[in-house]
Amino acid sequence: RDADLVLDCVGADTFNSSLRCLKVGGRLAVVGNIREARVELNLGYLIVRGLTVLSAGGATPDDMAAVFALNAEAPLKVSIADVLPLARAEEAQRRVLAGGLEGRLVLSMAEGDTE
Repeated sequence: RDADLVLDCVGADTFNSSLRCLKVGGRLAVVGNIREARVELNLGYLIVRGLTVLSAGGATPDDMAAVFALNAEAPLKVSIADVLPLARAEEAQRRVLAGGLEGRLVLSMAEGDTE
């Protein structure tokens, strides 16, 4: 409950828990919604804690076409530090919390990934 700002990339499934992470006067920036679902909101909680909810501005189909065209010309490169089987998720979490990673940790659910 000490965060000044929470960036929510998931949406409905994490919206209320993201709000609970904020300190008084905190801000929640919602930039994604992975499934179409409505969110139940306790307005009193928002008012009493002085919270602000912000959202992304949205994009038109032409905007998205331009982004896809740019990516086709020069694809985004994602730095991946390591790929681990799902069975090693606890280790992955410890590594993220320790910091110092240069890139993303990816958990694989591929068949036979039980290392």
